[in-house]
Amino acid sequence: GWQILQAPFSAGTSGSKIIVTTRKNNVADIMRANSVFSLEPLSDNDGWSLFSRHAFEGGNLMCNPCLEDIGRKIVGKCGGLPLAVKALGGLLRTRCNIEYW
Repeated sequence: GWQILQAPFSAGTSGSKIIVTTRKNNVADIMRANSVFSLEPLSDNDGWSLFSRHAFEGGNLMCNPCLEDIGRKIVGKCGGLPLAVKALGGLLRTRCNIEYW
C-alpha cells in the first residue's frame, strides 16, 4: 500500500519539498520524512476564535447573543480539530435560530 505512494517521493529533484499530512505516526517513517512536526489540538479559546470567525459575520454575535454558549459547547465536542471547528462554523453561519443550533 504505502510503498506505492512512497516511490515518487524518492525520485524528487534535489531541493524539492513535499508536505505530507497524516494522523498516523508510522506514515512519516514509511515516507522516510526528514522532519516531523506534531500539532496539538486547538485550545478551547483558539477553537472558539476560529469557530466564531466562521459562524458569525466578522465574529459578530448580534444576530443572537445566546448562541455563544451553544457555540462553545459545539467547539468542545470538536476535540480541538481545526477542520471540524471551521466546517461546523461555516454550516451554522446563516442560521441565527437557537433551535437549529
